[in-house]
Order: sequence, then structure tokens, then C-alpha cells
Amino acid sequence: MDKFNYNIKAEIIPSTAKSGDTVTAKVYLSDVEGEVKNVYVSVPAYGIWEVLRSAGDNTYTLNYTIPWMAPYGKCEVNFYATSVNGQRGPSTVVQFYIQ
Repeated sequence: MDKFNYNIKAEIIPSTAKSGDTVTAKVYLSDVEGEVKNVYVSVPAYGIWEVLRSAGDNTYTLNYTIPWMAPYGKCEVNFYATSVNGQRGPSTVVQFYIQ
């Protein structure tokens, strides 16, 4: 298998929102070794997995509306990429707050 690795930075804008608000997730990959197929955002505790779209220059984005029934409080949001060969690369976690 080919090597698949990168540095990953992620942010959610804004970092605090209410149910029904739309937020933007952004992922920045650098020093990419291998070919990226998809970049994902996941909140496993709530069964959420979404694919971000490429914005060019190893930047990926997703606009997401917070579900109306989302519980209040802190939420850990995971970000990672997969290769064309199905390898999963490093991940990062962003703390997000629902008011």
C-alpha cells in the first residue's frame, strides 16, 4: 500500500451555535503524502458522518444546519481524510458548543 499521511487543522465557524443555525466546517490539509479521496466530519455519538467538498488548495468545507433536537452543551467533532486506496489518515477533534 502507498503511504498516506498529512497534517490536519480544522475549525467550525462559529464555534457556538443554536439548534437550527447553520455552521461552516473547514479542514486544511498540508504536507499531504498520497492522494486524498474524501475528507469527513463525524460526530459518532449522534450518528453524524458527512463528506466535505474540496475548495481547492487542500482546503475542504461543509455548511451544516444544527438539528432542531440537538442536545445542549459541548460536542466533540472529528475530522479525517481517506485515500483513494481506502486508508484512513490522521484525525483531529474540534470542540463545538450548542446553546
